[in-house]
Amino acid sequence: VWRWVTLEGQAGSAGIVGAEGQSYLTGLPPQGVLTVSWSGATCRVTYQLPEKKGPAGIYNLEGLCH
Repeated sequence: VWRWVTLEGQAGSAGIVGAEGQSYLTGLPPQGVLTVSWSGATCRVTYQLPEKKGPAGIYNLEGLCH
């Protein structure tokens, strides 16, 4: 099952979601709402990026899909 992630208010796909629910996204603003879509279903995740990036130079955060 393919899942796509889009940033609310922007057209096009922001990223793709892996089998375990992880997403890899670039170019996101510091906060916003992501919409996850798959097999005709959707949910939304509100996020806020942490102040500092992780050791690999990327942000790592978790969100709950509603």
